[in-house]
Amino acid sequence: MTRIFKGVFLVEGIGMVLYAISFIPRFGIGKGIRASLFQSVSAFCNAGMDIAGPNSMMDFRDSGYLMCVTMALIILGGIGFVVWFDVIDGIRNGIKNRFGPGTILKHLSEHSKIVLVMTAFLLLAGTVIIFAAEYDNPVTIGKMGLSGKLLNSLFQSVTFRTAGFASIPQEGLTELSCIIGYILMFIGGSPVGTAGGVKTLTAFLVFMNAVSYIRGEKENVVFKRRVSEELMRKAAAIVFVSAAAIFVMTVLLLSRGGITLTDALFEVVSALATVGLSRSLTPNLDTVGRLIIIVSMYLGRIGPISMAIFFTKQTGTSNKIRHAEGTFYVG
Repeated sequence: MTRIFKGVFLVEGIGMVLYAISFIPRFGIGKGIRASLFQSVSAFCNAGMDIAGPNSMMDFRDSGYLMCVTMALIILGGIGFVVWFDVIDGIRNGIKNRFGPGTILKHLSEHSKIVLVMTAFLLLAGTVIIFAAEYDNPVTIGKMGLSGKLLNSLFQSVTFRTAGFASIPQEGLTELSCIIGYILMFIGGSPVGTAGGVKTLTAFLVFMNAVSYIRGEKENVVFKRRVSEELMRKAAAIVFVSAAAIFVMTVLLLSRGGITLTDALFEVVSALATVGLSRSLTPNLDTVGRLIIIVSMYLGRIGPISMAIFFTKQTGTSNKIRHAEGTFYVG
């Protein structure tokens, strides 16, 4: 625990200094320091709140420096502390034993390997698709130069992972970008980190379970290590309950009338994944609509699966009786 506190304070402190280099000349010493500290903590904790201006990161979307500092803090907070310490220990051990980068990566835990691979894949895939979908969209990145388009596409991909900052108007995103946003927000960050969502490892295990079944494999093996059946069931339950919560909350929000499916789904997924992005729908909702979003955020913070387990255990049994196997057909 002490190591986590030290790591968090160190990273947020460095982030504050990096922000201050730009914010102090821009806002003055007083506000510059306050804004730097607040922005650093907010970015690292994937909160998406800031006091630097009324338009989130839109006023800084041409600043590659500020955008990169923000993305670095978001990613560091989202990959999880387990990966942090595994990578740090791996590098230390590699330096001590004069290992190359490849050997260091080999010695990382299966958890860290999956998290790093999934994070890189999701960020890259999101960037490419958003770049293509928004390339000619004048409301988002259409009027920017090539470097600006790439930078803001990458930032959008990063911020979809439960960060909540916006460098372009979310209500201007195309349908394709919104669909990618639903996926990235739903998956979110990684376990034991500051991000929300069902987590990268959970999504990976559900995908691998399907692949293993299609291949006819009896065990789920990742990096030459078997994944327990209990863990696979837990991952499937988390995805199912989270998806069910999104469905219910979206239907309830649509019942308020005058709301498109795209906007309703975007708002609900963002709330349940504790992202904080909005297509400018929340300010226009009535009291009941806002309560739906509030409940969604609350569920997302404590986890739908945690709620389901809590209520089930009150009346559930522990399967003390083993029943005869039945005959069922699926597919």
